[in-house]
Amino acid sequence: MDHGNGNNCWRGYNNPFLWRFTKWEKCDIIIDVPWFFYRLGWNWDMQYINVEAIGDKIIEVHLRRSPDPYEDYTVLIPIWKDDNKEKYINKGYEYIESYDDADGQLPIPRLGFCVK
Repeated sequence: MDHGNGNNCWRGYNNPFLWRFTKWEKCDIIIDVPWFFYRLGWNWDMQYINVEAIGDKIIEVHLRRSPDPYEDYTVLIPIWKDDNKEKYINKGYEYIESYDDADGQLPIPRLGFCVK
């Protein structure tokens, strides 16, 4: 994923629901992408290509920047409506509001992230 300051890779953890992540950690994994991803940038002046994978299998591609607040953080803990953000704030995390309900498609909306 490119967030304007280079390529970043994040490992997501979720259990038991695919849609409900419990943590994202920045990692050093480099995913090989097909050659035509690079051509998108050259031929169409794509600024961002957001590639999502499970293992080494690409499952989703967005021709836009991720809306999540990755920036210079190394850990993001999504805070869902039924979570308690204070347990992370008491451990030195900063809270960032970032509401998302996937246009009403999520059964429990995400309110934001605790970040480090």
